[in-house]
Amino acid sequence: MKKEKKMIIKRVETINFNGKDRDFVPKKVNSVIDKNGTGKTSLLRAMLWGLTGEKTDADNTEVRITLADDFVIERSRYGGKNACKLNNTKVTEKALNQAIEDKLGIAIDNIKLSASEAVLEAKKPEDLLKALIGFVSEKLTVDKVISHLTTPSTAIIDKVKTEFPPAPTEFSLDEISNVYGRLYQERKAKSLEYKRKEAVLNTLKETTTSPKRKLEVIEDDLLKLQLAEKSASDSAKKLKEWERASALEKKRISDMAAIEKEGTSITFKGYTSAAAKLQDENRAKAESELLKLTSSESTIKSNIEIFERTLKNLDKPVCPISEKLICTTDKTAVKAELEKSVKDNNKLLSEIVKKKKVCNETLEAFKVWKKGYDESLAAYQKRLELLGRYKALKENPIPVPEKPIVIDASKIVADKAALVAEKKNAENFQMTKKIELELSKLKDELSVIDYLVNALKDKGEVKEAIIRDYLSIFEDTMNARASVFCPGYEVSLAVNGGLKMSLKTPYNKEPYDSHQLSGGESLILRFLMLDMLNQLTGTHLMFLDNIEVLDDDALTYLVNIITSKEFEDEYDHVFIAGVNHPDVIEKFK
Repeated sequence: MKKEKKMIIKRVETINFNGKDRDFVPKKVNSVIDKNGTGKTSLLRAMLWGLTGEKTDADNTEVRITLADDFVIERSRYGGKNACKLNNTKVTEKALNQAIEDKLGIAIDNIKLSASEAVLEAKKPEDLLKALIGFVSEKLTVDKVISHLTTPSTAIIDKVKTEFPPAPTEFSLDEISNVYGRLYQERKAKSLEYKRKEAVLNTLKETTTSPKRKLEVIEDDLLKLQLAEKSASDSAKKLKEWERASALEKKRISDMAAIEKEGTSITFKGYTSAAAKLQDENRAKAESELLKLTSSESTIKSNIEIFERTLKNLDKPVCPISEKLICTTDKTAVKAELEKSVKDNNKLLSEIVKKKKVCNETLEAFKVWKKGYDESLAAYQKRLELLGRYKALKENPIPVPEKPIVIDASKIVADKAALVAEKKNAENFQMTKKIELELSKLKDELSVIDYLVNALKDKGEVKEAIIRDYLSIFEDTMNARASVFCPGYEVSLAVNGGLKMSLKTPYNKEPYDSHQLSGGESLILRFLMLDMLNQLTGTHLMFLDNIEVLDDDALTYLVNIITSKEFEDEYDHVFIAGVNHPDVIEKFK
């Protein structure tokens, strides 16, 4: 039945791709037969780059490919920087690739793998095996995974059953990769844990010896010693309390004796309140009288000064009113009166001075009395204060407890330090035994995980066992085409850390490994593999280069198969490139 056409290329345009410009409409079969250096291989690489973004060294170039429905892909590279367009609109490379995958329904990586024998040839055996595994659609169960293990132990089987869905649940090969990823991380974590515990164990062993006594016995002795230590601590605390109380009581008694001695040395006179009142009244009276006398004294002195100045002026022949007036009045009576006034005022002044002296003497006597009064009052107050303190001390004796028995704690401390060290050593010894058990368990777990990590990896025994089941299908597909393309050739596939391909030719009895084949035989093998991959991916597109390495019969078979109705129904485009040898030109004219 004819397959749906998806990879219809309507037009290919290249600008300066490795120095070449092209613009053509591809046919079903396209052969580029020309001499060396004319850009045959560059054309195939330009188309592969345009369709898939496959790595290229070309620069300052553009490739534009138009697919069916006017789906236009454009890639350019200038100055080492890539740019992409989809239907003349700038997009990222990721967006362009996604759009191509959505358009064709095929992953970009699958197009690269199945379209070009150059890409296929560059694949490492392990990468090619990984790619083939990706096409395996078999449904697995946990029991089937276990059946593919070469040396399953009970522990390995139990671990597998915990990691995969329980039977009869089915899952794809992706689940094997998922479990592999989890186990890989678990192995990494447990390896780190193992190294950490091992380092702790080695450190403990450097300072730990086998204990002479059981840990329980050591702990019992330590508890007893701790109780004795507490008693010693309590005893020391009580001794400090006794010493403190004794010191306080001794100070109290000493303070009372000092107060009593100080009190006997204090003397004071007894003053009545009446006497104090009389003294204060006399002081006030003397101060009042002195104030009045001082005022009168000032007035009298002023009067005497006036009278004496007037007497002095009476002897002058001028009028007191004006010096221009000559006074002729008899001043004898006035002079006598003024002289009498001066005499009387001096007498009054003398009496005032005497009275002031009496007042000052009274005030000085008050000061002396007041000083004695104040000193006696201060002494009396001091005596009262001392009596109060003495009474307070006497009425509040310090209670002094009985002096405790002193316990020597120095030996207890030394014994305790020895027991603590012995206990620590016993604990560390137990810890070493515990860690050794944990390490033994971890080692067993790591052994199981390590085995499964290696078994489940892409080149591991599980996936290789699964792929072996499919190799016969792949071989049959390739050999069915070989029987038409090149009778007498037979492909053999095997798994050995990767995909191992061999080819039996009509000229040898045993198959040769791919690296032992001639150029033509290698091209035949790659063609058959490309053809199978096209069928697996549905790409319907093939690039085949260097066909000049094929002999005449192989060239004839190639032309026959790519022009056959069956091949035409299966492919949208085939691009063949080769050097223009006469036999090649003859076959593709």
